[in-house]
Order: sequence, then structure tokens, then C-alpha cells
Amino acid sequence: MLEQIFNSRILGRILKSKMLYLGLCIEAALVVLDHITMYKRYDSVEPLLPQNAYVSWMGFVGVSVYSFIFYTIVPLIVVIPAVNMFCSDINSGFYRQYITRMGKKKYYSEWRKNIFWAGFSIIFVSLLLSLMISLCLYPALKPDQYIGLGPRRDVYFFKIFYYHPLVYSFIYIILNALLGGVLAVISAASYFVYYNKIVSMLFPFLIFYILSVLNNIFDLDYMICPGDFLQPGTSISSWISIATLLGFVCVEKALWFYASHRRDEELIG
Repeated sequence: MLEQIFNSRILGRILKSKMLYLGLCIEAALVVLDHITMYKRYDSVEPLLPQNAYVSWMGFVGVSVYSFIFYTIVPLIVVIPAVNMFCSDINSGFYRQYITRMGKKKYYSEWRKNIFWAGFSIIFVSLLLSLMISLCLYPALKPDQYIGLGPRRDVYFFKIFYYHPLVYSFIYIILNALLGGVLAVISAASYFVYYNKIVSMLFPFLIFYILSVLNNIFDLDYMICPGDFLQPGTSISSWISIATLLGFVCVEKALWFYASHRRDEELIG
């Protein structure tokens, strides 16, 4: 009973958070600007291409600067709503009154779920909005693999894109949203390593930046930076990309295990 009350309070605080809607507004603005840019391009420069809805949403061919910004700031946007609250509760000592009643594991478990869904929701809603706008602007025709507007033939889900493009679209929306949730949890758990809210909120972005630099140094063809290979137009093309995603999950689980098994007297507050 106490867990349900606590969970509803966390969810209520997140839904009332101005930071949640700020993140959604930023991503939605980038989605709209991306569509305006792409629509003008295809309307004036490439009017003869058989454009369709499935190659016109965020992260596909002819990536605009707004699409680049969208995927670059994902690690920052997903941590804004819930992680800020979680760190503030730990730093202020507010968490102690709940830990004494429901136990440390239950307390962290409830926070973990809500942090994950907050990060998941921001990316899911933003990319779904992009796909819906695309479906409104362009015909929902099956992509033509001979035109070359879709992903390369060597990527995973290649056949799904050309035979079931809507399924392909939702696969990448969900993959991006899942990563958003995992990044949010990593950010929250890293607070128990640095004990600095700003550093912990920047931690996922730093990981993305390092992976992007390594990708460019070793010319890995977008294999290790999720901001690149989780764009539907680039797509996953190697087991290395899958291993990278699994690596994020492992880091999340390891950090959260570390956080939830800290002795209470070691926590700030």
C-alpha cells in the first residue's frame, strides 16, 4: 500500500514538473523545424523523387541540422524531469522518511521505474509526433528500394523497412525511447558516484560524446554511437552496435545495484 502511494506521488510530481514539458517542447520544436526544412527541400529541390511518409520523419535521409541537434541532445533532455527530483530528494535527506518505512530496495525500485518511464516518454512522444506529421504531409507508400532513399542493404531490418515500413518505424521509435529511459536511469545512479547533480545529469551526454569521438577516430561507420546508428536512416548494421546497446544496459544495472546497496550513512543528506 505504501509503495503504491509513494509511486503515485512520484508520478504526480513528474507530471507536474515544468522540466518535463520543457523537454517535450524542445524536442517537439526540433521535430517541427525539421519537417519544415525537409518539406521545403523536397518541394523545391527534389520534386521528382517519389517521396513518402516513411522516409520523411526525424533521422532519415537528408538529415537536417534540427535532426542532428535532436539526436545530439537526447542524453540531456531525458534526464531533466525525474533525475533532477531524485537527486534533490537524496541531497536534501527527504528520502530518509520513506526508506525507514518501505525499505531502501523498494524506494529505489519505485524511483527507478519512474525515472525510466520519464526518459522513455519524452523520446517516444517526440518521435511519434515526427512520424505522425510525416504521415500527414506525404503519402504512405511503400518505399522503393531501387531509389535509394532508405537504409543500406547491409543493415538489420532492411527487409522489414521495404515490406513493412510502419513496423520498421515503430521498431526505431521504441529502440530510441528505451535508450532514453536507460540513459535517465544511468544519470540518476551516477549521482552516487559523483555526489554532484550537474555532473550526474551531464554523464550520459559525456558517454555519447566519447563514443562519437571514438567512432570518428577509428572510422567505425556509425557503429558505436547510439546517436548515429539509432537514427532510422542510418540503422543498425553490426553486432558492435547491438553490443553497445547491451553495454548501456549493463552500465545501468551495475550503477543502480551500486546505488541501492550503499550503506545509508554513506549517502548525502
